[in-house]
Amino acid sequence: MYKRQAQEDLRRWVREALDMGKGTVKIDSGDGRDRSFSTRQACPSCGKGFPDLDPRLFSYNSRQGWCPSCFGTGLRLDGFDAEQSGEEIWWNSWYEGEEVPCPVCRGKRLRPEALAVTPNGRIAVLDSVNKRLLFLDATGRPSGTAEIALAEPRFLAVDNDRLYVLDCDADRKVLVLDWAGAVRETLPLPELPDVVTALFAAEVGPCVEVAHDSVFLLTKDAGAAGAAPNRSSLRSVAGRPLDRTLTRAAKVTFAPTKGLHMKTFKVERGSLKATKLAEASPGRPSTHKVEHLVSVDGDGAGGVIVGARVTDAVDSGFGQSMRNKPAAVSYTHLTLPTIYSV
Repeated sequence: MYKRQAQEDLRRWVREALDMGKGTVKIDSGDGRDRSFSTRQACPSCGKGFPDLDPRLFSYNSRQGWCPSCFGTGLRLDGFDAEQSGEEIWWNSWYEGEEVPCPVCRGKRLRPEALAVTPNGRIAVLDSVNKRLLFLDATGRPSGTAEIALAEPRFLAVDNDRLYVLDCDADRKVLVLDWAGAVRETLPLPELPDVVTALFAAEVGPCVEVAHDSVFLLTKDAGAAGAAPNRSSLRSVAGRPLDRTLTRAAKVTFAPTKGLHMKTFKVERGSLKATKLAEASPGRPSTHKVEHLVSVDGDGAGGVIVGARVTDAVDSGFGQSMRNKPAAVSYTHLTLPTIYSV
């Protein structure tokens, strides 16, 4: 209990310091040196700015992500240039020289901006088989566990304050936990028109996607006089949430004959009334074969990131090369401002 209260106090103090410092704070590391942190996308010391994080930044097959010295190979290779990629199949069959690590990335294959990104230390993984949550630190090492009192936990969604775990079959309810692993609330799952395909976390509560189509916000009934106890209601949402505030949503569909189709909406707080912002069908190269969509997320800057499962493709066109990678998941970052920016 003391640890949980101390964490809450620390977060409050950091928020107050950031507010007073206009997005920048200095913290005494305990060894006589101060460390600077900033919520802005700029170095707090020199002021150099950085673009928004992009999934392609973390792919050594992408120009946005590969090391500019070795082009994503992780090695110092004579005769290798930017027209090729870090994907080994294209160079390891002919290269016979000594494998010397790249002096810039030291064999890590990514550009410096990508290597500088680290987790914030709060990673949660759902272990459905053992019915528990695993908490990892910034290095990926286990830092704790929390037992899940559900018969068949299947979905996990998180934000900065809460974790939502859904059992959509046996117990049919959502457990709401804090990051210390304590259960804060239980939400019964009402009858749904089809199977659950995704779970999302929003400030106002969990959102459930049904059959890759409809999305509903799950809210607990107020318990008015005469109402049955411990009941939840479903409120329709225009599409998958693109932010934690649930003020933007996207409805994306894919059909082999029609390709990708997308609608974006602005969602009013409280009423959830949606206003369509744009509708478009972005073209796609004829070289890839898409099985189905996997994810749709906002990038925090008005763009939309779409994940899809692709097979037998020469080039997925979805943000990275997929050569010889059947049944792989690839992502595309759609940033057409006239269509996807709010």
